[in-house]
Amino acid sequence: MAIAGASKGEGRAIRALLVGLGISASLGCAVKTTPRPPMPWGDQPLELPPDLAVDSSCGPASAASLAHCVDVMRLEEDVRLVARPRPPESEHHDQVRDHCRHRLSELGFEVSIHSYGTGENVIGLKPGFSRPEERVVVGAHYDQVERCPGADDNASGVAAVLELARVLSISRYERSLVVACWDEGEESQRGSRSYARDAVMRGDKITLAVALEAVAYASSAPDSQTIPERFEEAFPEQALAMLDNHYRGDFLTVVADRVSYPYATSVVEHGGRFDLGVQVLRLTERLKANQREMHRSDHVGFWEQEVPAMLLTDTASYRNPNVGCKKGVDGPDSLDFGFADRVTRAAVGAIAEALIVR
Repeated sequence: MAIAGASKGEGRAIRALLVGLGISASLGCAVKTTPRPPMPWGDQPLELPPDLAVDSSCGPASAASLAHCVDVMRLEEDVRLVARPRPPESEHHDQVRDHCRHRLSELGFEVSIHSYGTGENVIGLKPGFSRPEERVVVGAHYDQVERCPGADDNASGVAAVLELARVLSISRYERSLVVACWDEGEESQRGSRSYARDAVMRGDKITLAVALEAVAYASSAPDSQTIPERFEEAFPEQALAMLDNHYRGDFLTVVADRVSYPYATSVVEHGGRFDLGVQVLRLTERLKANQREMHRSDHVGFWEQEVPAMLLTDTASYRNPNVGCKKGVDGPDSLDFGFADRVTRAAVGAIAEALIVR
């Protein structure tokens, strides 16, 4: 089945098949988690800047309290700033690159430009206090094709990464945090692939890499979510959850491999605090080799270097008909910034947890 908008007869057949296999799931509950204890953040938490407390629960004491510091207005401002056509070497492409560099520098990150021949990645480093050699990398590609503003793909990812950097900059962590704006994501992920290769060659110890791509489009309309061919065979539990949800495109998808899977469960946990449904697609080595649709973002270069990596996405073209401006304009007014806010909060909580040593 190529799309999720199946007929009622097909839907009943799928349900019968999956239930016959003993599979039952509900959207957002595919992964069961248990509460985690408060986390160590160093000798003393850093003082909270006055303009950061967007609600009374915001603070640097825990991953959960940090997630409350995300500001949806800042997310929207950055999406609207980035969302213009920006193919490599164009004026706006360079402006977005400089915006990433300036923002990370203002937040206190050690900023460098990773040049790899055909493009430039912007890299921000916040060293850890006890295990600085261990790194958690989070990034989004900032380029886009000609004649398309690319608001969802991938101004939303860039905005989420920059807001995540702002929030996580207020506390201290055992591991180092690397925040990246990748170049040439639309060109077979050249930027992130080059960085991953170079990082492994120089001996960087990357605990986890996280890619954010297309994280701001959601729809509560039935049949607004489509799926790749043979999805039900590879992920029967998630297929049944989507069927039960009438194929509404209102959830976050996390694509994880075996090693990054525990961090994906953390996204589920933190997403639940903000009423965000999360579907985790856990790929075995066989599925990683055969499910090429799961490779279409900046996590794949880290997988190629045998680094644990996962992707956070609204599923892009499987939900948003405007991705690539193929059926409409991928502009800011088509996005759901409340959804993007919840995704960013879940990402903040999960990445904050990854920055401590268990």
